[in-house]
Amino acid sequence: MNKISILVLTVAVLFALPAVAGDDRGPSYTPRQLAHCVMDRTKASPNESYKVAFKACRDQLEAESKTQTAMNQKTA
Repeated sequence: MNKISILVLTVAVLFALPAVAGDDRGPSYTPRQLAHCVMDRTKASPNESYKVAFKACRDQLEAESKTQTAMNQKTA
């Protein structure tokens, strides 16, 4: 009886963990958006390194996502 209750409690905790995790959904941009930004930047200036372009695009996309709300969100 004791082993069964421990098993049930363990399963319940495992199912409850994602609910406790909160709203951290990660970045609001997709990997495809980031890749297109990096490709465009490296095509525009071939002397810019991939690492610098990646950081600049990530910062740009994060800044855009912070300013977007439900009222002004882009569709497409």
